[in-house]
Amino acid sequence: MDGIDLAVPVTSPSRKDIQEGVKRTLSHFHVTATGCGCALVQLQPLTVFPSQLQVHMALQLCPILGDHTYAARVGSVLGQRFLWPAETTKPQRQVLDEALLRYLHLSPSQVAQMPLHLHLHRLLLPGTRPRDPPSELLAPLPPYFSRTLQCLRLSQQ
Repeated sequence: MDGIDLAVPVTSPSRKDIQEGVKRTLSHFHVTATGCGCALVQLQPLTVFPSQLQVHMALQLCPILGDHTYAARVGSVLGQRFLWPAETTKPQRQVLDEALLRYLHLSPSQVAQMPLHLHLHRLLLPGTRPRDPPSELLAPLPPYFSRTLQCLRLSQQ
C-alpha cells in the first residue's frame, strides 16, 4: 500500500499460507496498570517481525497510543470495540475519544503528532560463551511517555 508494508494477521494459518510467506508470531503481554480507560501493558515478543507488537495489540482490541498504522483496524460502536477487516482499512491518524483527549490535554488535531507509545525498556543479550550470563540493557522512558503516564494516572513499575 503506497510504499508501506502492512502486516495482516492470519488466524490459524495453514501449511499453504506458511509456504506463501505467512509468519507465525508470538507475543506475551501483562497489564501492569490501568486507569482512565487505558492500560500500561508490558509486552514480550517471542518472535521478532516488523510491527508484530502493534498488530498483536490491535488484535486484542487495544491499539497502542500513537499507532497511526494499525489503530484504524479497531472500531467502536456504543462502547463495544470490534476489529475491521484488514482489506477495508488503511493507515490513518489514530482517533481518540473525548475523555482521553481531556486526560491528555490534547485537541483532536494534535493527535496526528502523537508519537508511538511503544518503548524497548529492557533487552537481554546472550553471553558470548555458553556459561556467560546475559547482559542486560535498560533504557529509561522518553519524556513524552512519562508525561502520558502521569496524565493517565498510570504508575510505571
